[in-house]
Amino acid sequence: MITGVVMVGGQSRRMGRDKSAMVVDGITLAERALVKLGPWCGQVVFSGSPSCHPGSGHVFVEDILPGMGPLGGLYSVMKAVPSPHYLLLAVDMPEVPSMLLEALSIHPFQGCVVPRDAEGRLEPLVARYPSTLLPAIESALEAGELALHRLFNDQNTHFLDYQNYGIIPYDLLNLNEPGEWKAYRDKRKS
Repeated sequence: MITGVVMVGGQSRRMGRDKSAMVVDGITLAERALVKLGPWCGQVVFSGSPSCHPGSGHVFVEDILPGMGPLGGLYSVMKAVPSPHYLLLAVDMPEVPSMLLEALSIHPFQGCVVPRDAEGRLEPLVARYPSTLLPAIESALEAGELALHRLFNDQNTHFLDYQNYGIIPYDLLNLNEPGEWKAYRDKRKS
């Protein structure tokens, strides 16, 4: 079974407000991510700061180590919700296509499965992580190495070339600032 993890994040300093509560097509970004992960996961949980709690009726895992970013969120979920694999989706990536989530969820490789583009840029916030990575995550957190991509190597990671699935960079758009949010909303209206 795969556990879906909606990374709702922390303080949303750059956006200036809780991104998980922002609305697209009549639903919040948190609900949108839940709907996207649902078909590919046995369960879906939310991870982040208590200030970003998506509301009642959802399993929410509070960061054990606040301020440690997505790595700290993944660590918290792995400690609280046992599962062989975790499929992450950042709440501020509303256009991630179902076919990518499906490809990540069904891939036979038992280690990390991480999308990358033709130039080799990785997208670790839409990726699958095995529970066996927990000791490496603990070591990284102890060393202050918070970047998810530092966990990847040729032995523990399969890099999924997302252009082979017809996915374009817009599909992996990450909304961090008010200007990006406005441009995204304007594009959806046209």
